[in-house]
Amino acid sequence: MIINKEPDFLRQLCEELASRHNYQLEKVPYAGDPDLLVKNPASGKAVAIELKDAGAYGELPISTILPISKLAKQTDKFAKVILITFSNVPALLSQKLAELNVEAITRPTVKQAAEKVQLALSA
Repeated sequence: MIINKEPDFLRQLCEELASRHNYQLEKVPYAGDPDLLVKNPASGKAVAIELKDAGAYGELPISTILPISKLAKQTDKFAKVILITFSNVPALLSQKLAELNVEAITRPTVKQAAEKVQLALSA
C-alpha cells in the first residue's frame, strides 16, 4: 500500500510556518503552480514550495525537471523554488535542479523544511 505523505506534510508545514512567523501562505490548486507559496509581507520576498514523491518507484524520474523548470522561470512571482521530496533524487536530476537554483530537500522533517523556507526568505 502506497501512502501519500504530501497532504499531511503540507498541512503540518503550514501550521509550523504560521506559528513561527507572519508569513502569508497560499495553497495553489492549479497545475503548473507551486503547491505552496510563502510570502514575507515585510520584505516582499516569496518562496515557492513544490512537493514531489515517486511513490513505489522510490526515485524521482528525470522528467520531474520539466514542471520544476517552469516554476523556476517564474522569478517575477518568487525568488526561489524549494523542492521537497520523500524519494531519492538521482544525480543527473540533482545537477539539473542546482543549475536552475532549485533547492531539493530529501526526506526532511517539518521543522527542517520550515527552517529552509525561513532562510530563503531572509536571504
